[in-house]
Amino acid sequence: MIEDLREQGQIKDLPYVQQEKDNLINIVGNIVGKVDIIERENKNGEAFKVANFSVVSKDDEGNKVYHNCSAYGEKSDIPKDFKQGDFVKLFGQIRTSIDDNGKEHSNVRILSSKLLKAKEQMKGQDKSQEIAKLKSEIEEREKDLFYADSWEQSGQIRADLEKMKAKLNTLINSEKGQENGKKSILGAIKEYQAEDKEKPKESKEKAKETER
Repeated sequence: MIEDLREQGQIKDLPYVQQEKDNLINIVGNIVGKVDIIERENKNGEAFKVANFSVVSKDDEGNKVYHNCSAYGEKSDIPKDFKQGDFVKLFGQIRTSIDDNGKEHSNVRILSSKLLKAKEQMKGQDKSQEIAKLKSEIEEREKDLFYADSWEQSGQIRADLEKMKAKLNTLINSEKGQENGKKSILGAIKEYQAEDKEKPKESKEKAKETER
């Protein structure tokens, strides 16, 4: 019910931990380390998977908060594919236990999970932002060149511009390379699909020749 209201926009998520009634908690943060998948058996002897992983988010004051999470059975279908650095949204229930030394441990049992943005997507976004920022800096430096007071100063500005433009070209070429990589993969998939469609036609033609 809470998750439905949240998805409909009636409950707004905060960019950090949001604790609710009955120890229910909403977490928006990044995956830390590797997701550990283990197999267990229930009382009936049926096997099920458990995904154990950690997430880091921020509290009201901007401090990092780490959460140990566990997703059981079908609830592990999405978390099992999480990678380190992925930006995720989780909803679960906090469970606490006390060990033999009297130390309290907490674990979040995951009820629902969602991948908001993969680490690779965030890298691409960061690169686009860096390109935009560098272009803006080049424009500002070119204005400085126009108002330079001496040959020495203008020479230094030109040297700075040359370095900045070289860096910009490297970033742009790197981004194009990633796009071409994506296109080549898509092209390969389309080519495979086209070949797959042609196979039934070929088999039909061979069947006709056999009948003759």
